Amino acid sequence: ITQVLPILQSNVDVLAFVDAGFIGLFGEWHDSSNGLVNTTDGKIILEDLLLGLSTQRMVTLRYPYDKRAIYDS
Repeated sequence: ITQVLPILQSNVDVLAFVDAGFIGLFGEWHDSSNGLVNTTDGKIILEDLLLGLSTQRMVTLRYPYDKRAIYDS
């Protein structure tokens, strides 16, 4: 994420949103070969993206239940 954020930040004016697809083979947050399919790692990735992007940009997740699990609501 730290490698990609400068590119995203410099092009934030043409981005509608950024997908948090950093986990899993196809970025769908399942079947991670690195053991990242858990709430703790998902929250770290999501929070890093949210902090690194403009407050006017959204970060999307594929599954709504991941958002509920991360924010416990």
